Amino acid sequence: MSKRVNRRDFIKTSALVSGLSVLPIQFFACSPGESTDFLYTPPEFDIYPKFKTAKKLVRFNTSRLKDSFPDTDQKSFSLLYPVLTIFQGLINRQETRLWLDLGSGSVDWLAIYRQDGYNIPEEEETDFTSLIRRFAGELDGYIIFDPDMLHSLNVAQTWASLENWMVITPDLEPLIKSTGLILKEDLRKRWPGRVPAYEWAFENLFPRCSKHLIANYCVDYPSGVAYVDRDFSNLQWLRPDWTELFAETFSDEEVAALVSHFRTGTGSKQVQIIDHTVSTQVMMTLSFAGKLSPMPGIEEERARMQALWNEEDERMRFSIQDAANAEGQAFALSPLGKRYFTTVILNLTGMVNQRLDEIATQRPDQIQLHGDSVRPFVEGFKRESA
Repeated sequence: MSKRVNRRDFIKTSALVSGLSVLPIQFFACSPGESTDFLYTPPEFDIYPKFKTAKKLVRFNTSRLKDSFPDTDQKSFSLLYPVLTIFQGLINRQETRLWLDLGSGSVDWLAIYRQDGYNIPEEEETDFTSLIRRFAGELDGYIIFDPDMLHSLNVAQTWASLENWMVITPDLEPLIKSTGLILKEDLRKRWPGRVPAYEWAFENLFPRCSKHLIANYCVDYPSGVAYVDRDFSNLQWLRPDWTELFAETFSDEEVAALVSHFRTGTGSKQVQIIDHTVSTQVMMTLSFAGKLSPMPGIEEERARMQALWNEEDERMRFSIQDAANAEGQAFALSPLGKRYFTTVILNLTGMVNQRLDEIATQRPDQIQLHGDSVRPFVEGFKRESA
């Protein structure tokens, strides 16, 4: 793609801004120091596969799933998305041919590629059944995961990737059978819970997997951007809302300018300062609201984390009067820099704080809901400690 903006840069930029929070405008005016290009990924750690330019694409708009499954309940319908995504990954392993259009609110990467001069022929497939039949002959069977134990989906997709199997729900089996594919494994009622399932996968599948990358796929239900019952162990829940806000606020040219700036030494240092400030603002918000209080038994961990934060805080300091800060100050005071800063302040911080409040409100019910699955481990720990 051209130097204007490419898919990888946009993804990394979205990941970057997912960690931003309140930051005084002068914090952007910093000298480069010894910072490195945060957008550069060493080849040995580059997780993105390398493909030749697609010759032709089959495009399927996921909004058409409603046409194929008009009477499906909401949970079963939501599981069609990972089924399709895994299917796409298998079909595109050797050559990029299948494109899933996620509809409004998502980035139209094909349009971006066209703007960069890649005129890839495409054919639209409008029916789910026809789509599966088109490519099913390239697979070696199918595996059924257990909708009543959704962590089996993680096991299924790992196993399927090793054997070239399609991952399906039980409801899809009649259709998949009609394509000629043969059932290879059925994970329904295979394990009583997620821990035994993952232990089995670690023992039997992990040795055959690449050790280069471990990915986390959240299988909690309800899921998706319309639900708030999502884990806060990472910021993936924030990406859709932030990407939508980013697309509404900045043009393609402005995105390219931001990417270009953050590639520089000064921009890279600014990124580090912004990222560091997240922890400060979250902590301040919770403290001033009376929602953050000491807990007995974690004094050592708390002291260690505070020491790490203090060390990083010292590295983030700089002089705003240093002539070397001219580039940083120019960005901070430019219309684009100000708007970027305002977007971060008013919107992103509010999103994070709202999410924290939602989690705090929901956690008691979640603890009660999952108490039965956790209690055996707690009791076992007590027995071992006695």
